[in-house]
Amino acid sequence: MTDLSQQARCILNKRRSRGGSAFGSRKPFYRRRKVMSIILAALFLFIVFVAVVFNIQLSWATHALHSIKVRTIATTYGKLTYAQKGSGIPVLIAHGTDGGYDQALISGEVFDGSYRVICPSRFGYPGSDMPKDATPEAQADAYRQLLDKLGIDKAYVMGTSAGGPPALQFALEYPERTAGVILLSTGMPVRGKTIGNVPTFIFNDFTMWLGADVFKSIALQQLGISQNDYSHATAAEKQNIDEFLKTMLPMSERKQGFVNDMSSNYDMGLHYDDYPLEKITVPVLMIHAQDDTIAKYSDVETARNRFPNATWVIFDHGGHMLFGQDVSGAINKFIRSTPI
Repeated sequence: MTDLSQQARCILNKRRSRGGSAFGSRKPFYRRRKVMSIILAALFLFIVFVAVVFNIQLSWATHALHSIKVRTIATTYGKLTYAQKGSGIPVLIAHGTDGGYDQALISGEVFDGSYRVICPSRFGYPGSDMPKDATPEAQADAYRQLLDKLGIDKAYVMGTSAGGPPALQFALEYPERTAGVILLSTGMPVRGKTIGNVPTFIFNDFTMWLGADVFKSIALQQLGISQNDYSHATAAEKQNIDEFLKTMLPMSERKQGFVNDMSSNYDMGLHYDDYPLEKITVPVLMIHAQDDTIAKYSDVETARNRFPNATWVIFDHGGHMLFGQDVSGAINKFIRSTPI
């Protein structure tokens, strides 16, 4: 027993000589735990902050979308919701991917007050139903029914980006109703195009918010707009770009249309023979940028000789949004030269 007591004293003396206490070795452990607690608390506060900001901005985007005055009609494909502005020469806008009537209204800003701009949501986009047969031909027929409801016999049709296929189909199916076609940064029929595997599950409100607001520079690069170009843009140009990016939200109200676009965007390649561009007799205005990273200019150049009655306005740069280019002047000149 005495030997055990002496051994215990020796151990305590050794520990005291090393750390000054029998429990001194536990100090690093408590210090590390304190640091981890601070890190976890900071991470939690950061997550809460991000969640609050995201929900606030999503709420603003939803309110902005629903505050636009719209009307809804019944078609053979279900509900079709549209917005309008201006009066005069009618122009129907087929908006691009991630859009809706709000994005179409922004695209319609290239027209002045002497035009009646009609901005429907395509299939699956805000306020419009998603039919089983959501093809570009069906979308063109829905546009025809909308013009019938509005009492418009003839209109210009402008397709922006993914709105190109239904705009072309409208001209092919209803030439008597088409005053002219305006194709703004749209793709062209290219034989043999296939659909890639697009992970549509990642496209939700949060990821689109990250792309449009938090990492906006990446979104701009995807649209062919460098950070340098954006920083040197005028206040009006920046506002137009920012408003365009905001139409990506709420993604939850655009998801059906977006998923459908993953197939309909490739419709011109998968069903190449359904796009006999040579049969389009109405005037066509093609506006495109050579540095468009989304709708390749090489495809446009390939189809150039297929249009019998086309005007070409090609810019060296400007990206998919044709940022900083005189798009409005080109469109107004085209319409003045091809009156209804």
